Amino acid sequence: MSANKKSVSRNISLPFIVLFCTVLAFATGFFVAIKIYQGHITTQNQTPTNLSTFRQNPCELDGFAEKEQYLNNYTVKRGDTLLSISKTQLGDTSRVNEIINLNKDKYPTLSLENPFLETEWKLLLPHQRYGKTNGIINVIHGTLSKSNSGWSVHWRTGSVGVFPFEDLEKYSHLNLIHGDCITVVYQGMDLKTSFSMKALEIFKQ
Repeated sequence: MSANKKSVSRNISLPFIVLFCTVLAFATGFFVAIKIYQGHITTQNQTPTNLSTFRQNPCELDGFAEKEQYLNNYTVKRGDTLLSISKTQLGDTSRVNEIINLNKDKYPTLSLENPFLETEWKLLLPHQRYGKTNGIINVIHGTLSKSNSGWSVHWRTGSVGVFPFEDLEKYSHLNLIHGDCITVVYQGMDLKTSFSMKALEIFKQ
């Protein structure tokens, strides 16, 4: 009789233990999933505190600037053409592409095939002192950063360069050192031509 009771007790206990373990595992998994989800929501709603991707820039002027402040502005008059403006303002009719590249964002129809100009259009022109360029001209504010391969301009979220040291040597009178705040008017790269990236003008902030 005692042996039968033990057998019945064993038969009842085994399924119960299996059921208990299954329920416990499910409950544990459910609890962990809830915590992960809550953590995800909390993370999504928090303001990121890791700003390592941003540089601390001491310069008052920082990032790309409006080119209009640093280039010549020319208002189209009656009878003007790309060739006439290139000749009278830049001294060379072969510099038409510079005018097109500098102004195609504002006037996308401007091209050699469609050289039509409307009076009162406001065109950007490079200074003659820059010499011939590819017309891809930008202006950047930031800190001067020197390296073995050249120098660059760093701002809070990026950098431009590397420029050759010979560009910097032209402005030796500014006594620029690593970390100085500068503004650089520069020519960007153009894979279609032989023009390389170079600084056209440098200002100390």
